[in-house]
Amino acid sequence: MIQEFSTRFSKTAASRAANGGLRALTPTSVPAFAREGAEIHVWRIGLGGDGPADAERMLNLTEIRRADKFAFERDRNRFLHARVALRHILAHYLETEPRRLPIRLGAHGKPYLAGGSTLGFNLSHSDDLGLLAIGHAENIGIDIEILKPLTNVKRLALSVFSPEEYQAFDLLPDDALLLPFFRCWTRKEAYLKAIGSGLTITPDSITVGIGSEKARINVKGAHGVSFVEVATFVQDDDSVASLAVAGGVSRCRVFGYAP
Repeated sequence: MIQEFSTRFSKTAASRAANGGLRALTPTSVPAFAREGAEIHVWRIGLGGDGPADAERMLNLTEIRRADKFAFERDRNRFLHARVALRHILAHYLETEPRRLPIRLGAHGKPYLAGGSTLGFNLSHSDDLGLLAIGHAENIGIDIEILKPLTNVKRLALSVFSPEEYQAFDLLPDDALLLPFFRCWTRKEAYLKAIGSGLTITPDSITVGIGSEKARINVKGAHGVSFVEVATFVQDDDSVASLAVAGGVSRCRVFGYAP
């Protein structure tokens, strides 16, 4: 049985999920997508602790080699936890073996499922918390950031915000800048990941807003989509996360994952 959560959660809750707070994922417990509308499932994944024991069985050689390039064991373990969870969860939706998933990289390095699958996905992580977005949409982007103090936040915002966003940001009091900054940043990251642009579009060239409300952004250029909807669905004392979906999303459901 999978536990479903509201769209507000914290690192503490994710840690409980990763340490036995949830029962293991099984094929019969994978949640079904709504029959109508564009629904996205978001899985929260704890990435702390030692590396997963089944990594070599679940992952391919390319993923193992990529993990081995990390300089610090902590970062290597986080990567392995995220990739094992990604394959485990997707495999249950597609009713196949995790290692057999045909995960490929697009032109700008964005992973996708080859073989004609209509299931799209995107993965993000910050520290020991990961989020995996899944839905029947090719262009999905998700981003999460753990809130941390920043120095010269206005100077940083000036370099990545659009003029419209910075104008609104500059009106805020100095003691209320951190959340709006990370909120806007995660929205930009989610949008750029959704259209799969890599570094071909600079963050300051798009306007996603510094608020949490849903925004519709028209897409220019040959990205295969006409517009993307972006919304912030998590903002609490220690984290903020945003989701972007080409063509819009009618509902977002958040689940906890335990291996």
